[in-house]
Amino acid sequence: MRKTEYNSIYISKIGYLLIKTTEKFLISVEYYDKRPNIKINENRIIIEYLKQIDAYFDGNLKNFSINIEINGTDFYKKVWNEVKNIPYSQTKSYKDIAYAIGNPEAYRAVGNANGRNRIPIIIPCHRVIKENGEYGGYLAGQWRKKWLIEHERKNNRKN
Repeated sequence: MRKTEYNSIYISKIGYLLIKTTEKFLISVEYYDKRPNIKINENRIIIEYLKQIDAYFDGNLKNFSINIEINGTDFYKKVWNEVKNIPYSQTKSYKDIAYAIGNPEAYRAVGNANGRNRIPIIIPCHRVIKENGEYGGYLAGQWRKKWLIEHERKNNRKN
C-alpha cells in the first residue's frame, strides 16, 4: 500500500524548497530556482518542518528535531548517519567520513552518497568538503553549499 504524500513549498534565501512528507516522516527536500508547480497539501510534519527551517534560516536553530525517513543502501545510511553528527558550522572531509564509517578508501563513494541525500540541511551534506578545504560538489549548486556553510559560521559566532 502506497503511503500518502504531502507537499509544501518554502521560499528560502537560497531558492525554493519543495518539501515532501508522509503522515509520520519528512522524506525529501528539493531545491528549485523557480517555484515548482505542485499541489500544496500540508500536514503536521510539514508545519513543524516549516517552523524549524524558518528558525534555521533566521540563525536561531542549530539542530533539527523532526522525524525523517532515510531510504538508501546500508552504505548510504552509514554515511548519512555520520554526516548528521557533524556539528553546526563545522566541516569534515569526504575522507574523514570514510574513516569514521570504517571504510577509509571509500571517500569517493561518500561523495556519491552525499549526492543522493534527499534531506539536505537536516542531513547536512553541505558540511562535507574536500580534504584541501575546497567546497567540492553539491547537487543543488556549489553556491548554495558555500552559502549554507557561511550562514552557519556567521550565526555560530553571534550566538
